[in-house]
Amino acid sequence: MKAIGRRVIITALLAMGIATGAYAVDRDARMIGTGSLDFNSYKDMDSVRFTAWHEIALNNDRDWALVAGGAYGQISSGQTDADLWFAALGVKWYPRLTTGISLLGVYEGAGDNYRTMGALLGIEQRFIVEASGVSPYILANVTIQDAQVLPWGASDSFTSLVLRGGVGCDVILTDDLTIVFQGMFIDSSDFGDNPNADYADGWSGTVALKYYWL
Repeated sequence: MKAIGRRVIITALLAMGIATGAYAVDRDARMIGTGSLDFNSYKDMDSVRFTAWHEIALNNDRDWALVAGGAYGQISSGQTDADLWFAALGVKWYPRLTTGISLLGVYEGAGDNYRTMGALLGIEQRFIVEASGVSPYILANVTIQDAQVLPWGASDSFTSLVLRGGVGCDVILTDDLTIVFQGMFIDSSDFGDNPNADYADGWSGTVALKYYWL
C-alpha cells in the first residue's frame, strides 16, 4: 500500500510539473479522426489492436472536446488466445496551446474471462506546437479500474491502479494529415495483496494517422 501511495504522489507531482498537448487547438480544427495500430506487451500476455479515436470540439469551443474511441484486436497469454475489444468516452480540456488533459471512462474485454472497467486521467505536454511540422511530446496517465483476469490465475475481480508514461512525436504529412509515433511504459498494482495485480506491467508502442477537419 505504501508503494501505491508513492506512485500516486509521483504521478500527481508529474501532472503539476509538466504544466498540463494539443491536437485540435493548434489547427483550430472542428474534428480530428485518428486510426492507430497498437502493440502491447504485458507480464503474461501480449496484444495487437486497431484503435479509432474521434475528437469533436464542443460548441465550437476549441478549449473543450468530446473524445470517443473504440478498438478491436487479438490478445494472447500463451495459454489462450481471444478477440480483444476496447471502448472509451470522455472529455478533453486544452488549458493552453501545447497542453491537454483528458478524463475518460474506459472498458476492455477479451473472451469471457478478461475484463477491465474504470476511469482514466491523462495529461500531455508538447515541446513545440503541433503545427510546426515536427512536434515531440511527453504524456502520462493513471487508470483506476476493476479488473478480472481469470486466464492468468485471479479467481475474483480486484481494483487495479495502472500508471503509464512515455514519449511521442507528431510529423505533419499534409495540411490535414499527421503521422504519430508513440511509446509508453506501464506499471500496474492493486490496493491489496493480489498476486496478479501486476498483470499489466510492460510497454506499448503505437503508430497512428490523424486527420483534421479544419
